[in-house]
Amino acid sequence: MNIKFVKISGIALVIALIAILAGLFALNGIGPNGGELPPGVENVTRIQVTGILESSYKPSEVTSEIAFPSVPEKMTVYTVDRSISEKELLQIADNLGISDEISKTHSGFITIGQGNNQITSYKGTVDYSDDKTLPGYSPEYIDTHLPSDEEARRIADEFLDSHNLRPDGAVFYNTTHDVGHFVSPERGVEIKNSESINVWYRHWIDGNMVLTDKLYVKIDVHGQVRKMFREWPHYEPYKEFSIIGPEIAYGYLKDSAIVIPEGMKSPEKAKVTSISMVYIDHTMTEDLDYLIPVYYFQGVVQGDGKEAVFYQCIPATPEFAAKIT
Repeated sequence: MNIKFVKISGIALVIALIAILAGLFALNGIGPNGGELPPGVENVTRIQVTGILESSYKPSEVTSEIAFPSVPEKMTVYTVDRSISEKELLQIADNLGISDEISKTHSGFITIGQGNNQITSYKGTVDYSDDKTLPGYSPEYIDTHLPSDEEARRIADEFLDSHNLRPDGAVFYNTTHDVGHFVSPERGVEIKNSESINVWYRHWIDGNMVLTDKLYVKIDVHGQVRKMFREWPHYEPYKEFSIIGPEIAYGYLKDSAIVIPEGMKSPEKAKVTSISMVYIDHTMTEDLDYLIPVYYFQGVVQGDGKEAVFYQCIPATPEFAAKIT
């Protein structure tokens, strides 16, 4: 198998954050019925943050007081197909009312459409934008015109279904808000002048979240769809592999660097607050040839006189774990 891994004691997921949501706390668990987005999942790009995998984010102590989860003896590993044909992209563009020729770059980006109304594809992703510039609004205007979360979900569902954009297995997960501010020169305080709602969908296979699959629809203050991003490869069963126990994965974690989205110069005591079994098909730096099960650790870490959230993933199969120990 041609499987690429960074040689570290754990795999740090998913992608550098474009915008880290303020006040983000670790989940108590991951399930298909909702809940806050796991740290490190909000972003929809693959921008590499230099040094995050081999940084000094290694606490002097890692503890856990939670019970280890029950896991199966074996789990299925899947092959990954990220390809999307030009015919499929042209059909998606046609469904969205975009009629234009395909434009390609040497780096692999494919674009259909121009200006504010276009779709872009890279490594099988589909990124639709109808990004008309909106003026700033008063907080009162925003609060009286912005759809409710329930209305935003209905708008997103109708958009995906009417344009044949909903992938198989997509389940509504949560809504998040992007809020913009300007600083009032008179009062010297931040005043809200924009807000939009992101409706998120997630994917579960064999009852486990595919952490690296992403789908979200962005709704503006007037209830219009301004963006849709989809990263949803096709998976085929490969074969079953034995699963290491959570206590072994926890041992790997104690020897691993951890991911601290907010950053921390001197992490000291880290405490695990959640352990979940999830699937991933890429790390921050590498696309994997397979969709593999991993233990997803989350918690809080103290250092620099503050407390922050952390996360880390440890491969759950001995074959893959042996490549990083």
